[in-house]
Formats: sequence, structure tokens, C-alpha cells
Amino acid sequence: MNDRQFSVFSALQRVQAFGQAHATDFPAGSRGASALASISTAVAGLKDASAQPGSSASPATEQKSDLIDSLRDDLKAIARTARAIE
Repeated sequence: MNDRQFSVFSALQRVQAFGQAHATDFPAGSRGASALASISTAVAGLKDASAQPGSSASPATEQKSDLIDSLRDDLKAIARTARAIE
């Protein structure tokens, strides 16, 4: 899932939560109730197909974290080399 898809998925989850919290405002058989039902179905399908079930972090966030860890390891190696040269 790229960042744009993740943003759309997150928005659908928020709409689903709103629909569940305000279910009494949408009478059965109304257009709103049927739209919320289809959104719930879509969210459930996307959760099943998602590579990161239950995760709220964006894939870019995980990639950024990996890059930061790599940079930290490189800086530690540079510091060790500098101490050895000193």
C-alpha cells in the first residue's frame, strides 16, 4: 500500500467509525445506511488484503525508521573509526 492508498484507507476507517457511532441517525434502507454498509464491507476487505493488518503506521514511516536505523549504525561506525585513529 502506498501513502495515498493508506490515506484513503484511513479515511474510510474514520467514516466507518462515524457510521457505527451514529447508526441511529441512518434509518434502515436509506441511502446513507447502504453507503455505510458498503464502506464497512470495503474496509473489511482491505484489512484482509493489507500487508500490515492492524497497523496504523504508514509504509513510508516504516521505511523512514529503517533509514534512520541505518544512518545511526553508520554514524556509530564512523565514531569507532575516529576513536581508533585518535
